Amino acid sequence: NLVATKLRSVGHDVTVKQEKTANGGWAFKNRNGYDYALSIHFNAANGKGTGVECLYKNKDGKAKKLSKEVANVLDLKNRGAKKKKNLYMLNIGFDNLLEVCFHDNSNDLKAYNQKKIEVINAIAEVIHGGKIVSNSKEAIIEVAKDVIDGEWGNGSTRKTRLENAGYNYNEVQAEVNKLLNVKTTPTINYYAKYKGS
Repeated sequence: NLVATKLRSVGHDVTVKQEKTANGGWAFKNRNGYDYALSIHFNAANGKGTGVECLYKNKDGKAKKLSKEVANVLDLKNRGAKKKKNLYMLNIGFDNLLEVCFHDNSNDLKAYNQKKIEVINAIAEVIHGGKIVSNSKEAIIEVAKDVIDGEWGNGSTRKTRLENAGYNYNEVQAEVNKLLNVKTTPTINYYAKYKGS
């Protein structure tokens, strides 16, 4: 959802779907109408695997760059782009399946939890094809909602993450306050002027 928010902030039309429907069927059946389809996963290997990889079926497209950029952010091994012809997800139309890290490796998971926002930015910027900086009103509202949901952390961590992602912290915080209906007290400065001694 946060990747979608970032992409929407620069005009992309993004659809987010869970992989499976409530009855267990696949929500994504084909790629009709989509320019690019990415499935984001977390890998597992009994706690012994580590790193980032991105799978593809026919051509690596964004796979190599996704794997590299996410691995750089997390400071984990870049396992690279891997061709897989027999993977169901890729056979129904996904361009790539990104394995962000190994969720059963405590070091991988810790790195992800500490750099989640940076990972989201890296994924969005690879899909977009360049740096994303948007302070449009719509983007600020979407990010403020994510702040309220706790996605950006708290205190100085939140401020740093927002600024590193290219957002104006004060604008985002003002929108958060507005959405939460928080009344802020204006700062009043008093000055006294004295004559002589």
